[in-house]
Amino acid sequence: LDTGEAEIEVAELGPDALLGEMGILADSPRSASVVASGPTTALRIDRGVFLELLVQFPQLAIAVMRELAARLERTNAQLAARG
Repeated sequence: LDTGEAEIEVAELGPDALLGEMGILADSPRSASVVASGPTTALRIDRGVFLELLVQFPQLAIAVMRELAARLERTNAQLAARG
C-alpha cells in the first residue's frame, strides 16, 4: 500500500488468489499495488463479466465475500498490533 511516504506490505497472496475485486465492487480505483515475488500467471476478468459471474453463481459471490471478510479481519489485527 502506498501511503505517500513508504510502502506497507498489506498481504502476501498465494496460488489462485483473487485480487482487484474491491475496486470492481466499490467502483473505485484500486487501493494497493501488487508485486509478484516469482513467476506468475494472471487472468484479467472484465468488470461486467465478473459481476455477471457473481449473479450467475451465488456460491462464487459468497466465496468473494468470505475472502473480503477474512482480509478485513487480518487488516484489523495488523492495525491493532501497531497500537
